[in-house]
Amino acid sequence: MFANVISNLLQQQQTNDKLQRKTLEILNNRLKDEFTPENE
Repeated sequence: MFANVISNLLQQQQTNDKLQRKTLEILNNRLKDEFTPENE
């Protein structure tokens, strides 16, 4: 039971990390796009 709780928490943490990385990636790309001159 206790091991199960720990396991679930670890899985949740991994999921959070993945989401965070993905979010940063998306924001980073948006920023790059915004500061890249297109019409020159």
